[in-house]
Amino acid sequence: MFYRDAHGRIQPRKSDSYTQRFTVPSTKPDVFVSITAKGKEERVLVAHWLDAIKAARGGDFSLIRDFPNNVFIDGRRLPTAPYEVQRILEALEQSETPLEQQYYGGAR
Repeated sequence: MFYRDAHGRIQPRKSDSYTQRFTVPSTKPDVFVSITAKGKEERVLVAHWLDAIKAARGGDFSLIRDFPNNVFIDGRRLPTAPYEVQRILEALEQSETPLEQQYYGGAR
């Protein structure tokens, strides 16, 4: 978004009003929660968290350990505690809908 400053020059706004809806896994099989990330920072955080969950599913927990704690997006906390992540991974294993289909919106 742009605006005209006091000198008449066009300037970019500092905030990004673009929102994106993500579907994230829960601790229950086949239950995915929809959250809306507002702005670039929230979108990047959700994408990194989903990548960390996918890596943890493959056995690499380093990304989830490096992810910041107590991140709230759309009023929901993105779990990073080992117990919570393990419950999410177990639910994904029992799930009939693969994470990749939810993550990419079924386009791939």
